[in-house]
Amino acid sequence: MGETVEIFLGFDPGGIGSFGWSICREESGDLKRIDSGVVDNALEAVQAVERRLQGKRVLAAGIDAPMFWSETGFRQVDDIIRSELTPYVGSLASGIVQAPNSMKGACLVQGILVGASLYQKFKAPITEAHPGALRCLLQSRSVDKALPPGLRQLEAELKRSKEDKENHEWDALAAAYAAWCMHRQAPGWSDLFPRETNRVLPLGTPVSYWMPIQPPA
Repeated sequence: MGETVEIFLGFDPGGIGSFGWSICREESGDLKRIDSGVVDNALEAVQAVERRLQGKRVLAAGIDAPMFWSETGFRQVDDIIRSELTPYVGSLASGIVQAPNSMKGACLVQGILVGASLYQKFKAPITEAHPGALRCLLQSRSVDKALPPGLRQLEAELKRSKEDKENHEWDALAAAYAAWCMHRQAPGWSDLFPRETNRVLPLGTPVSYWMPIQPPA
């Protein structure tokens, strides 16, 4: 029998020419990029992934867009991440982590659309992801400012395959990395979703928000 390939997907929802997607697998304890690209919308992103999966099992997916909302337009989870970022970037934390009320429509709408399609097709757990905050937290906490091996490997593979690193593809890879860490329940990571008390679930399906942030004592 052949080897079972277990897949982690990542998506960076955006508008035309700005929707990143990625397919990754675990290999020798790290995450390896299989393929990635940029398309125009959620439908094209899911189609691109399906063409390359060939029946492989999807264990988890990460999406760089709000997977749950608040009636006020502001979320407690975003405040938690800003608080973690502030010691490293100061007032820039507010610009890095925006409230849903401040985001472009393509991110909000396409994020929910790709999440709904993924859950329908694969029934795999979905975590919200924030590649910008993730990079900042991981590098700031590292003595040599290096990314962890899994994410550093993904970035290196992307650079080798492109003349210039594409931000949308890297964000999609980082979202897949977050999904991988959710699946492994990586040390130092936790699910922020339970800490949101005023939440609306537009997907109507279970979601998480795993970040390298310790749960409260």
